[in-house]
Amino acid sequence: MKWLEASIVFETEDLFAQTAAELVCNIFYDLGLSGVVTEDPVPVSDHGVRGRVIGYLPAGEALERARADLEQMAAGLSARHPVRCTLEFAPCDDQDWANAWKDHFFVQKIGKNIVVRPTWRNHVPEQEEVVIDLDPGMAFGTGTHPTTAMCLEMVEKHLAPGMAFLDVGTGSGILMIAAKKLGAKTVWGVDNDAVAVKIAAENLKRNGIFADDNACRIMQADLVAGVDRIFDLVTANILSEVIVALADDVGRVVVPGGLLICSGIIEPKQAMVEKKLTTCGFDIVERKTTDLWVCLAARKKN
Repeated sequence: MKWLEASIVFETEDLFAQTAAELVCNIFYDLGLSGVVTEDPVPVSDHGVRGRVIGYLPAGEALERARADLEQMAAGLSARHPVRCTLEFAPCDDQDWANAWKDHFFVQKIGKNIVVRPTWRNHVPEQEEVVIDLDPGMAFGTGTHPTTAMCLEMVEKHLAPGMAFLDVGTGSGILMIAAKKLGAKTVWGVDNDAVAVKIAAENLKRNGIFADDNACRIMQADLVAGVDRIFDLVTANILSEVIVALADDVGRVVVPGGLLICSGIIEPKQAMVEKKLTTCGFDIVERKTTDLWVCLAARKKN
């Protein structure tokens, strides 16, 4: 499969660099991309920096539309914020995409004991560490982005041994692996992307977890369509608008008193997501923020 590598190169003041990078990342996520590569900003003047965020657009009939939307959103960002954006495009194939991830993906400690170890990096685990061996391939979910890291921290905090766990929009399968290694009895994952489902299954096997019909299942579906059982803990690391859509149906797959952990929410949309979850029978019990990103824990009312 062919892809178009789309780069947004941005220049801004050094104090605004982190925020600018998150805003640019959000452009790609709003387009529905399943992953981005970010390069650390470098100085270009006394107080100015330049950074780059790379996303991958699938070649096909919708390519030109996606490219036009990307250009329009980058121009809008430049108009609203002190950020100057320029776009660069280059064709690439699947293998190039995967290698781009590897160049930017290192061993990362998250939360108290979770360690995400890329399959091509060396790491000798300490006694208490929960090590996740991961090759994200073309699926989103490396743990390096704040949305995934906050989800992992919440799962580590709230998951008790023996729980049933569901991940909506599972991507690389990283949250499923974490849940299983933290003691979940049942782990299910769902994603609407066939590539993500395949990669998640491969990553589960790398960690000694094998899909079956009961204790571990990965399925391709839209949100919780086709999920026919209930869970103690559900995660959804997806876009704000998708969480709002999910809220209408997710209550039927969460046990009374169970927890829904939502991430991928940018601060300006936090109130919208919280209002929807409350309307759908959840109480917000915890909020976590990193940069402009928000992760919520919501408990289903009895």
